[in-house]
Amino acid sequence: MNNLKFTLGIVVPKRKESARTTRDSKLIKATVVEEDGTYKALVELDGNGTDFKIYPFTEDSWSLVGRENVFTRTKDKNGKVCRIIRDRFKAKFMPGLPEQYTPFAPNWTIKGYIVKENFIKKFQFKDLVGIEGYSIKAMTPDM
Repeated sequence: MNNLKFTLGIVVPKRKESARTTRDSKLIKATVVEEDGTYKALVELDGNGTDFKIYPFTEDSWSLVGRENVFTRTKDKNGKVCRIIRDRFKAKFMPGLPEQYTPFAPNWTIKGYIVKENFIKKFQFKDLVGIEGYSIKAMTPDM
């Protein structure tokens, strides 16, 4: 009789960046600006407010999955976008359509990384920080 040992392991692959994407910075803050009809990240390079660089967002940055704060693409009568606060279940399982919502909006402070994607520098959005000196926690109503 042969003794055959069989082991089955399940490995969940981590979501990894593209093979041609390399991180080019530490976690940094940026401000979302609207340029040429799309949103981009404005990064202060020198720390004293005189040298800035604008980066386009990576493809992953636009994902709505898991984002508890999203913004409408259409503006209201005052020319502002609306912020929608969602619970974790809706954020994960009902992320919404990219044609209707974005994970960030103009004038918001965000954090993320500068990455090189196919030799082009872009901004990898991670999370919202706040707007004009206000943090997300200070702006979210207690529920």
